[in-house]
Amino acid sequence: MNPITRTTLVILVALSALSAPSAQAQEALPSTLPSAAPTTRPRHVAQVPPGFNRLDLDGRSFFVMPQEEPWLRRAIQEMTPATMPTTMPTDLLSNLSARRATVRQRMVFDTGIATADVDEYLDQRLKVFLTRMEAFRPPVIYLVATPQQVKEAMKAGWTDPRYRYNRVADDVNFSTTVNLTMDETGDDMVLPLFFADNDPPEARQKRVAGEMRSTEGSILSAISQRTQSMMMVAMVELISAKVLDPLQLKPDQEWFGVGVAGVLGAKYVAILTGMSEARLLNDMTRQHPGNPMRPNTLDLLHPTNLGDVRPEWMEAYTDAYRRRSMMVVWRFLAKAGEGSIAKVIAAMKKAPPADGAGLVQLIKDATGVDLTSELRPK
Repeated sequence: MNPITRTTLVILVALSALSAPSAQAQEALPSTLPSAAPTTRPRHVAQVPPGFNRLDLDGRSFFVMPQEEPWLRRAIQEMTPATMPTTMPTDLLSNLSARRATVRQRMVFDTGIATADVDEYLDQRLKVFLTRMEAFRPPVIYLVATPQQVKEAMKAGWTDPRYRYNRVADDVNFSTTVNLTMDETGDDMVLPLFFADNDPPEARQKRVAGEMRSTEGSILSAISQRTQSMMMVAMVELISAKVLDPLQLKPDQEWFGVGVAGVLGAKYVAILTGMSEARLLNDMTRQHPGNPMRPNTLDLLHPTNLGDVRPEWMEAYTDAYRRRSMMVVWRFLAKAGEGSIAKVIAAMKKAPPADGAGLVQLIKDATGVDLTSELRPK
């Protein structure tokens, strides 16, 4: 694996720049901006359960028994919509337009990247992705029913990947996980909105409306978080491709690439989203509570070969490596000042250092900051 490919992998393996998606919308973060790809199977199209009708109303789809439709219509009409985050794709597209000049200016100043490269990437990658996200509508169908009604439908032959009938327990198990597949291959997701047999219509109406509002709030939050995370990915891709790749970093220099891409990427995401830069960087550099490997124990000048890392420890190692590398660069910027990264990059292009120790010396010569102690294990 060449160094920059590894560098990008390390940055993207466990991005924690933003809060984790809700339990209803967890998914793995892709390592690059999504693009169209062939699917190996046709998308799942949900079938209407026996005895149910499909009702499309107010931009939503439902499977519901005919006798339940009157109160369901009232529930939809009277339901208070879920609160929409201020970082939805539409907001971020608007921000990209309004703050584009600021981001471009910062990137040129920070890295020396060509203005044309910034504009091309923002237009052909980030803007295209945000536009796709703006138009994205998860293929959700709400199953409005009692558990008994679903059980009877399954006994009558209805099937769906999200529902399993346990014959031994005479019970139905189901999944409420929302998978945000961003292309036409996304399966229909039949999500349950259950009510009790003995609930009167008013209680059914209140319960179903509350669950639907909660579900839609989780979906909106997940779309927002996914979009922000992918903005970070976009910035990392751009910095890696246009700034770091030409440096051909050695394995014991990769901490610089990881730290630069992560720290600067976070700065640009903060500009575009309105998030706090300091909070974002703090979230990305502090010890992850679920990772037993402490970042400060790593020796960045003598990094572990990824080929020697056991698969079950790969995510823990790369997460710790990323956090430590970003912390070193963040502290470096605090000491050396804005524009110091561009000075280092320019010096590296003029006289590429042979190894990690050479890079440390180059940084000291260019900025007056000695990072030796920062890179050692503690």
